[in-house]
Amino acid sequence: MQHLMNQLALHLLQIGCSLLVLGMHGSHAQAEPPGNQWALLIGCSDYEYLPGRNLRGPKNDVRQFAETLKTRFGFAPDHIRELVGKPNDAKLRPTRENILRELDELAKVATPETQIVIAFSGHGTRVPLPEGQDSFDPNNPEPDGYDEAFVAADAKMVNGEMQNLILDNELGGKLQAMRDKGARVWALFDCCHSGSLSRSAGEDDSGEVSRELTAADLGIARTKIEQADALDRKNRSAQQTAPAKAMSLLDVGKTPQDKSPNSGSLVAFYAAQPFETAPDLPCPQNAPKVDENYFGLLTYTTLQTLLRQQSEHKLTYRELGQAIIGRYRAERGTRGPTPNFEGDLDREVLGLQAWPGRSKMLLTKQGSTWGVNAGQLQGLTVGSIIGLYPPATVSVQDKAPVGYVRVTRSTSITAEVEPCAYEKAPALPSAQLQEAMRCEIVEREWGEMRLQVQLVKPEPAYTAVVQEMRVLLEKSPEQFRDSILLTDSPGAAWQLRVVTPNQARDDFQIVLREAALLLIRKGEVIASPSLPAADKTPPAGRVWRQYELHDLAALQKELQSDLQKIFTWQNLWHVAGGMGTELGSSQDNLRLELALLNGLEDKSGGKLLDQPQLKNGDVLELRLSNLGAEKMWATLI
Repeated sequence: MQHLMNQLALHLLQIGCSLLVLGMHGSHAQAEPPGNQWALLIGCSDYEYLPGRNLRGPKNDVRQFAETLKTRFGFAPDHIRELVGKPNDAKLRPTRENILRELDELAKVATPETQIVIAFSGHGTRVPLPEGQDSFDPNNPEPDGYDEAFVAADAKMVNGEMQNLILDNELGGKLQAMRDKGARVWALFDCCHSGSLSRSAGEDDSGEVSRELTAADLGIARTKIEQADALDRKNRSAQQTAPAKAMSLLDVGKTPQDKSPNSGSLVAFYAAQPFETAPDLPCPQNAPKVDENYFGLLTYTTLQTLLRQQSEHKLTYRELGQAIIGRYRAERGTRGPTPNFEGDLDREVLGLQAWPGRSKMLLTKQGSTWGVNAGQLQGLTVGSIIGLYPPATVSVQDKAPVGYVRVTRSTSITAEVEPCAYEKAPALPSAQLQEAMRCEIVEREWGEMRLQVQLVKPEPAYTAVVQEMRVLLEKSPEQFRDSILLTDSPGAAWQLRVVTPNQARDDFQIVLREAALLLIRKGEVIASPSLPAADKTPPAGRVWRQYELHDLAALQKELQSDLQKIFTWQNLWHVAGGMGTELGSSQDNLRLELALLNGLEDKSGGKLLDQPQLKNGDVLELRLSNLGAEKMWATLI
């Protein structure tokens, strides 16, 4: 199943792995009104028409989800609809007709005060598009040539066509109908498929069973599968020059005025990434392989995390998702799948309040190693000090951290930490650390990442001006002072130098009418077109910008802004690897290379870019390589 995103950041809604939900952020003070909580729990365990494809976990998923909603969140039992297994009452079976009917019923009761929970547990699949359907149809965009679907319990093959699947755009429309009524919807999809036509759905030694049914598993003709794959390859190629307009199925049929601040919100949790399968397995880890111990991994981990952490503080969906990922890593290491979470994530789980921006960084644990779900891109450099707060703390204002940790290792997106003493606080014992503790940077150690700028000693006539400029820069905001090091050392890569018109002409081949301050990148030679390069000795560096000396306050603002930008892109280049080096840690086995080509027709692979500057007309090739044995999920922005 493929993710699509156009320049307007509209996404393709996909079932199980990549179903996108869009929400409006808001905040309310009132409590959840009694009787306005509804749930639909779907568990497809028994597939009557698909021999050998029954699952053991969905029944337990539904049972435990219902119990959690009643005991933890106060849902009325008669507001929880369960479609599970194969009961005598045919209306309670998770068939296509029953599922769609119950989704429509939820839309009928939906109001701006309504909280709705929908959980899908069972098989997910994808099927080739019907013959003649345009894969770029804005009403159902499927550029990979497949429709994604949830496999209802009565799915069956009739005359070579699989019937009673629930397609992604159908689900998108049902969810959108609830949002249109102002409801807050949380949808959890514990089903998926890897997109591979050869992945086995059999049980492995650990007792895990895949919740995937491929098109081949469903008996769909090989020719149709091959046609869909060919369309996928064709559309991938076409998108290189004419990207498809990927419309979220939640937006189909909506007009701009429909998207008011009063519209509802949607959050989706999905079990795995497009190339992964969602397991049906014994829980907790190493539990006996008996029917009552089987669950979907996402459902079990979600509910256990809620029971473990929701009692003291109210989690946001973002915090819940981050805690789930932490538990996956702690128990499964690098083994998949990778759960995914989208939508109105800053809202409290099954609550009304929203906390935009809360808990972007949380404490994590993998094995015996403590870490943070952020890295150098968020400023977590080695030596930086992080303050720790209890999980799901509403606000850290006017509250002291309960302890501190120091960054001992960091990559672009991850960091390892250890407890440390800070100011008057002793080091927190490791036993008191908790997963999902909130992390706030209290002291950033830039080290070699600081931008060193030499203030070149000027001619006597300009000494006072340079001194006043230094004082102004040293009074700049703390973030600027922390990241920029003003020095007299000639070893700095950047220079600030006041030059006269004659010095500018002789040393840098540029024409000035009066003295000015130059920002110079040392060691980079780019001749100015102002004068023939052959007439003068090449300069010792590139002049990046010149500043007038008349208004030092304006000069301070301009220079502060420029140096901060240089600091940012220089360290982004450093963090991202730069010069064709590896992105992230050596354990990631992920290599990102940026090569400079000799035109669009150059197929040689080009020369690895060795500086973060480009000139007009340069042609680049971006190469992302997985050097390891495991499949990886990467997003390039």
